[in-house]
Amino acid sequence: MEHHRAPPPGRPLPVLAGHSDVVISVAFSGDGRLLASGSYDRSARLWDTGDVRHPALRAVLTGHNAAINAVTFAPGGRNVVTGGDDRTARLWQTDPGRAVTEACATSAPAIRRSEWARYFPGLDYRPPCEGVSSK
Repeated sequence: MEHHRAPPPGRPLPVLAGHSDVVISVAFSGDGRLLASGSYDRSARLWDTGDVRHPALRAVLTGHNAAINAVTFAPGGRNVVTGGDDRTARLWQTDPGRAVTEACATSAPAIRRSEWARYFPGLDYRPPCEGVSSK
């Protein structure tokens, strides 16, 4: 088990900026390496807090139509759940790479060259899931 050293007492921690409105819910993952925040701005954010002196924004989660007033991590920390005033609960992957892999593995059919030309005229054909492994 990896242990994380807390900063010395009395030293301020960095401010995690980014939400455009009040933050009303926060939760740490079980291992303390991720922090989720939910806000009146209708977004949730995932922060990598492995280095408490230099936390990094990992993802901005959007999709709620109203304030997010609850965030929590599922056991194991691979998913975060958000609940909003829009009366929905959403389940999110905490690893964006894994989310892309799963989305590509379940989407079918892949966009064909003719569809690409129709919807993206003038752009070179580059299917979004090309080269993504479906482990």
